[in-house]
Amino acid sequence: MEVLVQELLEKARRTLGAAAELAAVQSVAGIADCQSPNGPYTTALQAARGDRLFFQQVHPGGRAFTGVVNGQVAWAVDAVTGEAQPLGPEATAMILGHDLLMLPLILAERFHKLRPAGTAEYGGKLCQVLAGEDPWR
Repeated sequence: MEVLVQELLEKARRTLGAAAELAAVQSVAGIADCQSPNGPYTTALQAARGDRLFFQQVHPGGRAFTGVVNGQVAWAVDAVTGEAQPLGPEATAMILGHDLLMLPLILAERFHKLRPAGTAEYGGKLCQVLAGEDPWR
């Protein structure tokens, strides 16, 4: 990684907390009540380092989608039969894209070939933008 990228990642890490404390975080979990054009649903996430993620969306009436990523293997679990079906790269990238809880801690692990990509304004502040390659796409 070039020096600017290293500096930006280090500054972001310092903003989050002490290096030892952040390195000690091995997993996070969260649940959210969501709203879509098709109505409400609940999303639950359990994420761990190493591209490991349990992702579940449950809609009223019990209709559910459960996706699991474990390193380079991903699958969906049928809510009725419990059968697992492999997921392709696009579905896996979609699931990992929901990993907003762990992503700040693993940005350089999750994306490859990070590089400067200009600037953008967020919350009234000019920010450096990084681009990278998603190994699942």
